[in-house]
Amino acid sequence: MRAFFLTIFLSLYFSVSAQVDDFQQDIINYLNVNGTVQQYGVAYEELIDVLKERVAIPDTPESFWYKLKEGKEESIDELIFILTFAYRKHFTQDEIGEILEFYETEAAQKSTSKSLKLTEEEDKIIEDFYKSDVAIKIESIQDELSKDITLIYNDWSREFFAEKLGAIVKAGYSKKM
Repeated sequence: MRAFFLTIFLSLYFSVSAQVDDFQQDIINYLNVNGTVQQYGVAYEELIDVLKERVAIPDTPESFWYKLKEGKEESIDELIFILTFAYRKHFTQDEIGEILEFYETEAAQKSTSKSLKLTEEEDKIIEDFYKSDVAIKIESIQDELSKDITLIYNDWSREFFAEKLGAIVKAGYSKKM
């Protein structure tokens, strides 16, 4: 009898775990397709530039900067992983699925690129999305979601900055203050 209950419990546990993983992957896919991952890649480079300009001595070798940038993808992945919890707080998996489905359309991709002209059909797709329940929800929770994202990003960037600053100092490339 115990084996039966254990089997049921483990089946439910792994079923729920798989759903959580699927939900998280949907959010990650959304953050990739809507340009968020690319934005944080740029932010990563900008933080390195700030360190170059304000902390490091001018003749710091390029090989050092190359090595300092190692782990960029892992660092961005960590940030995105943490950001998924902000989205989980505000959206259901079905809602994220709807948002992802929209952002995967050519119309949404063209709309995020301000330089591309939309067709009437694409305008209609975008207009329909913005009238949808999920788009209305996005609008209603935007401030709260933005605060959560900002907190997460600020924590990540502080840790990133401290880690990279420490590496500059340890290597002996910091300016004398």
